[in-house]
Amino acid sequence: MSNENEDVMGTQLAAETLGVSVRTVQLWVENGTLKAWKTPGKHRRILRSSVEAVLAAREGGAPVGSADVDDVLVVEDEATMQAYYEAVFELVRPELKLRFADNGFAGLVEYGRKTPRLMLLDIDMPGMDGIELIKALDDNDRTETRIVVVTSLAEAQIEQRGG
Repeated sequence: MSNENEDVMGTQLAAETLGVSVRTVQLWVENGTLKAWKTPGKHRRILRSSVEAVLAAREGGAPVGSADVDDVLVVEDEATMQAYYEAVFELVRPELKLRFADNGFAGLVEYGRKTPRLMLLDIDMPGMDGIELIKALDDNDRTETRIVVVTSLAEAQIEQRGG
């Protein structure tokens, strides 16, 4: 019979194991990517098996935090803009692998699953917007990812949102 303490881990250990920030682990628990519960003392206990499942799901067994040279993550809520990016990249750089997320939270999850070399990011999105996504990523070492922000917002509007 396995020891219960070996079957679970805290948020900090899960973050270290996955190579992501504690906040990313918290968000993954909230969206169900990681299976967990809170103790009476309000501490999260995360099933080790769910952490191992996330690690196993990473494409090609890439080391935690390593960026794929050919990987581009597009975080954009407008389907027409997603189609535009897909068409442009198909013309100019067909070898690049595009992944799409339609809001900041989904972008954070995709980023955690596989670190992109480049992220194209809209600011004005429902739920977690692009500025919140950048702040969440700032908790994590994202030195291998270049972020390009594409927005129609004026500078004053960006500043009002905390950017």
